[in-house]
Amino acid sequence: MFDHDMDGKITVSEFRWFMCKIGDPFEEQQVDLILKEVDPETTGFIDILSFSKLNFGIKEEKPKEVAKKDAAPAKKKKK
Repeated sequence: MFDHDMDGKITVSEFRWFMCKIGDPFEEQQVDLILKEVDPETTGFIDILSFSKLNFGIKEEKPKEVAKKDAAPAKKKKK
């Protein structure tokens, strides 16, 4: 809704506005604390997927090929 150019990011000012004005509004100090976590490099942009992962516990699933490579090799049985 706020990502008008559909690049997966919103500006910090847009983020601050909707966090303080829409729904259960946050206090400015609370938004400042959130911003420290979601924009630690102070780029001026919030990555929507990163914000969602942080707040809603969303976890990315690895593709099956990658998951198999990351799995520990099976131990061979001794005869």
